[in-house]
Order: sequence, then C-alpha cells, then structure tokens
Amino acid sequence: MKNLTLVILLLAALGFGCKIPDAFKGANSGTGSNANTGSSNTGGTSTGTGTTAASGDPRADVVAAAKKFAGMPHFKASMDMKGEHDSHMDFEYVAPDSYHIVNSASMEIIIIGKNSYVKTGGTWRSMPMSLGATISSMRDTFTEEGMKNLADVKYVGEDIANGKAALVYSYSGKTPNDGKQYDSKIWVSKAEGLPIKIEVKYSGDTIKEMTTNYDTDTPVTIEAPVQK
Repeated sequence: MKNLTLVILLLAALGFGCKIPDAFKGANSGTGSNANTGSSNTGGTSTGTGTTAASGDPRADVVAAAKKFAGMPHFKASMDMKGEHDSHMDFEYVAPDSYHIVNSASMEIIIIGKNSYVKTGGTWRSMPMSLGATISSMRDTFTEEGMKNLADVKYVGEDIANGKAALVYSYSGKTPNDGKQYDSKIWVSKAEGLPIKIEVKYSGDTIKEMTTNYDTDTPVTIEAPVQK
C-alpha cells in the first residue's frame, strides 16, 4: 500500500492505535473548513444496489475501508480526546500534501508540501523547518505491515453515524510506539464503504478515549496564509 500522509494517518492514529504528535495536541475548541467527496468502492461486499454489506470476513472489511480512505483526495476529520486534559482538534486534508490543523484558539497550522505555517496570537508565521519529516515518520503505521497489528476483529451490526447508515466493527491492538493496549470501534458507511466514525479506548494512558468523525462529502480548499 502506498505511503500515507498525516491526515490519512489520522485514521490510523485514532483507529489503529498510533498517537497524535505532541505538536498537534491542545486545549479545547478549534475551527476548520470541511472535507470532501470520494469514489464509490465498498469496504465489505457490494449488494449491487449502491450499498455495502458485511462480507463475513470482518478484518478484510476493515482493511478495505482503510485502504479506500487512503485514496481520498480531500476530507475533514474532527477529533475529541478525553483524559487528563480534554481537547478537540479539527483536521483538513487536500491531496497530495496539504493540511490544515486547528487544535485550540492559540494553535493553527497549515502545511503545503515542504512549507509550514503556524498561527499564534492572531499572526501567521512561516516555520523555519518543515513538518514533513514528522509526517513521514508516522506513515508506516498504516501500511499493510502496520495493519497486521489489528486483533480480534468482529462485526458488531448496523447503526446510524452522522446521519448515515453504517456497518460497525470492533477490534483491539497495541500502539506501535509504546505497545499499550487499545480497544476500538469503527463505523463504515454502507453507501460508500468509507469510515464515518472511530472510537478508541486506551489502557493506562493520559489519553483515555478518542472519538473521530469524518466528513467525506464537503469540498475543502487549503491555501498558504497571506503574509501582511
């Protein structure tokens, strides 16, 4: 599977046990634009009526949804973390290498290729170093090899998430960076075969729970901030 960008890796971070870099953790609130449209492949088995059904192989269904998500041209993810300090982060992505991250009223980041910008105190500044190296170092988590970390994958049933009919799967694993246990659930759109929502519960960590909601319907544009 091709290498993935940070926004795509957000799926791994919240669904497959990878941790969010400290630079992107923060206090409450945040803003963001929206996310995108996608292709029409399915995560499970197509019923021939534009919907997806569980295939009978839960692990294969989850991997298929993850792979399809990796090919999205743009989208938005909204994440809520609970633990020692509750926090919220909004995340936008436009292929191949543009990101907009807001994790608090005082932290906003735009990354476009090798160029990175940070907004603090109401002022945008170009960062002297690119965040690309950090992004690249996280990519391997969501490769075929990284996906081998999934365990005890089960089909839970059907549900509604963010107004969409979904197939629900549960699974467990260990975080690749520190080997801590987590349990997770993923909601996969029946119409599109894409992740709609992921919930993760961690054992023995400062972050106890993370919930991510994905918007793959609304177009998003990311541009370099105007320097005044």
